[in-house]
Amino acid sequence: WFQMGYQPGRYLVQWAHGKPLNVLLMPGPDNAGGSKEMVEGFRAAIAGSPVRIVDIALGDNDIEIQRNLLQEMLER
Repeated sequence: WFQMGYQPGRYLVQWAHGKPLNVLLMPGPDNAGGSKEMVEGFRAAIAGSPVRIVDIALGDNDIEIQRNLLQEMLER
């Protein structure tokens, strides 16, 4: 689970080429699976970089729930 967050975070750090990048994380359900470990991995990968987590949207992996979470975040 840690690597599932670390690898995308590492990719985004390289992709950003030192420029600021804001990210919304949608790791899945709270207190289930490896959501917390995924977030920890992502944070480890972006540490010291200009990549910034602006919010974390936790929710079931159902596509409709994820779509609604994304819509809520975009409306903020």
